Amino acid sequence: MYRITLREARLNCRMELKEVSEKTGIPVRTLKRWEIDSGRAEYELVDKLLILYGFISWNHIHFGSESELLAQRQAAIANT
Repeated sequence: MYRITLREARLNCRMELKEVSEKTGIPVRTLKRWEIDSGRAEYELVDKLLILYGFISWNHIHFGSESELLAQRQAAIANT
């Protein structure tokens, strides 16, 4: 299954961090941290993000290091 990062989910919605922060009550600093590594994100607050971004399921979101996911994608491309 193809998964995307929280940053990609936000960018797909064409939203800025400040706008997401205002709508969810999650500080911009926290959002930035979670976009780099969502493995430590608080689940009930991530739920707010996913609802805002229009996700019904958590299945399409990568929880962990953004750089790890990007490296996995590059490796998959290199192997094709």
